[in-house]
Amino acid sequence: MKYLYRALAMLLLCGLLFTLPGTAYTESALQLPGSLKIIEENAFYGDRSLGRVVLPDGITEIRSKAFADSSVSNVNLPVSLDCIADDAFDGCSSVSFTAAADSYGFNWAKAHGFKVTDPNAPKYRALLIGNNAYMDNPLQGCINDMKAMSNLLRSFSNGFACTTKQNQTKSGMLSAIRSVFAGAAEKDVSLFYYAGHGAYSSGTTYLGALCGVDDTYLTSKELAAALSKVPGRVIVVLDSCYSGAVINRGTGYDLSDLETFNQDIEDELQEMDAFNQSMIDAFAGCDTTVVLSDDAVFDSGELAKSKFVVITACGKNQSSGEINKKGLFTTAFVTGGGCKYGSSTYTGSMPADTNKDKKLTVNEIASYARSEVKKKDSSQTVQYYASNTSEVLFWR
Repeated sequence: MKYLYRALAMLLLCGLLFTLPGTAYTESALQLPGSLKIIEENAFYGDRSLGRVVLPDGITEIRSKAFADSSVSNVNLPVSLDCIADDAFDGCSSVSFTAAADSYGFNWAKAHGFKVTDPNAPKYRALLIGNNAYMDNPLQGCINDMKAMSNLLRSFSNGFACTTKQNQTKSGMLSAIRSVFAGAAEKDVSLFYYAGHGAYSSGTTYLGALCGVDDTYLTSKELAAALSKVPGRVIVVLDSCYSGAVINRGTGYDLSDLETFNQDIEDELQEMDAFNQSMIDAFAGCDTTVVLSDDAVFDSGELAKSKFVVITACGKNQSSGEINKKGLFTTAFVTGGGCKYGSSTYTGSMPADTNKDKKLTVNEIASYARSEVKKKDSSQTVQYYASNTSEVLFWR
């Protein structure tokens, strides 16, 4: 009787599929008819021809074993649904769902351990660049750092789609920004990460510029211009020498701490008096040097704008160090986010999550990285900029 019932249900459903308007088999999806309200018991049981299935708005119920042991890969769950049998998708271990957040279908899928995505939720994209192969002064840890950061981002619940690029020129970096973030919308979040040489300059135009492996330089102004064209929120994380220049941060200057603002200004004035000598003496030979005329155009701090959240490995006067082919800053960032360097497996806790809410704010992750880096190198001070330092960047 069970198999007879199943056969009758299939015939009934197939009759609907072939007689009702709006029904279509396409190369990529089965679209069920708009008049369909209930998917009967065992309707697609064991069907190995299924892929994506499109359910119509207005459907209210999916009954027992309707898709069980089938090859269905993705199903949209309309907000009209108010009943799905617990065993409707038994044996469909690879199926995923799309549903509006907090709808019946969304909550059902979550409760039953299935992957479910809200189609209206922000999309998270990341472009990560690691440059080692410089003609002069090649590096060893930047590609390792890029991979470690990609592992971390993919482990977060944000669902970052990560693209990694290595040994890029200036034009390659700009091209990657355009292509990777081409599909971004205003609701989306895009993250740009760079590990490589940062330029030292006797002026300010090239100070902190990202160095292409062919000795080309992506300046703060050019980086800001490229990322400003990306719709939505943009997070920038830089592990490079003098990177604090992109937000005009020196050794200790941090606008997020307004109580120390006046002292920071005084410190900056003192730094300016000794600026030229400090640039000559600081970590000679560690990074690319660009000599400019005294009338070079000022463009430091171009990323200190409300569109961006920026975290840099060091101040504009400082070097970003590495130990054992791993950047101090990136190692601290990854550890603070709850992964071991080189692994995408969540350790079960996020040391940077000070209030234990499984969310990382700008202040939490940057402050943790600053503290950890200081333990290894007191001369390197992590810097950050955000219009709201309590903004949540990552979560689990």
